[in-house]
Amino acid sequence: TQSTWGLLARRFIVRTLFRRFHRIMTGGHSAFIPADAHIAEVVSIVKNAAEARAGKHFHKFTPIRYTRQIVAGVNYRIKIQTDDHEYIHMHVFKPLPYLNQGPEITLLEENKTLADDLDVRAPDAESM
Repeated sequence: TQSTWGLLARRFIVRTLFRRFHRIMTGGHSAFIPADAHIAEVVSIVKNAAEARAGKHFHKFTPIRYTRQIVAGVNYRIKIQTDDHEYIHMHVFKPLPYLNQGPEITLLEENKTLADDLDVRAPDAESM
């Protein structure tokens, strides 16, 4: 009957929304994502700030891979190649678009290798 179909449709919609909402609410970082045009744009915006924070000019500044975490904006963990065998790990926060603010570096770690893991840890006062 029509009421049975309506009840089944409502249950399906509620379950679907719950599953999607539940996945978003976990708050974890994504799996590693190969560098793409989106992260290249984010990295190009913060390059000068990264060089200022490190106190040196980087010969290269090429993103290799990254993860993202959806919060009230987006947290990125990015592995960036800065020379032939030199890498940095950078955590960048990009606020929600309506705030009209650019991305900002929350952590920068130098002297990394290609094999080093991108760790997830909160930036401490010394690294800021």
